[in-house]
Amino acid sequence: MAKTKWTEAMVETMLRILYEQVLQGERAENGFKKKAWTAAKEGLRVIHNIDLEASQLKAKWSNLKKDYDTYTAIKNNSGFGWDNIQGVPTAPDSVWDAYLKAHPEAEKFCL
Repeated sequence: MAKTKWTEAMVETMLRILYEQVLQGERAENGFKKKAWTAAKEGLRVIHNIDLEASQLKAKWSNLKKDYDTYTAIKNNSGFGWDNIQGVPTAPDSVWDAYLKAHPEAEKFCL
């Protein structure tokens, strides 16, 4: 199975459909029900003409959750500010350097 190149539009479509599925009760305690993944898979096929496996959608969801957790940790960390114009966390280089040494996964949020 080839690695999928997700576009912003594809991610937005998946998230919108999964949100609609939550509103319809298709979320269990430990994640989404099969019907939710099927709906997201079908929506991506129809809207973006891409045929993905549920496992690919689940992997993307898992990565998005990890990114959100990393982002939240940065935002709530002492020493970081917020740039309202760019919508990104800010900090002096010394703060970023120390943080990235302990949390290399956060590099994508460092501008």
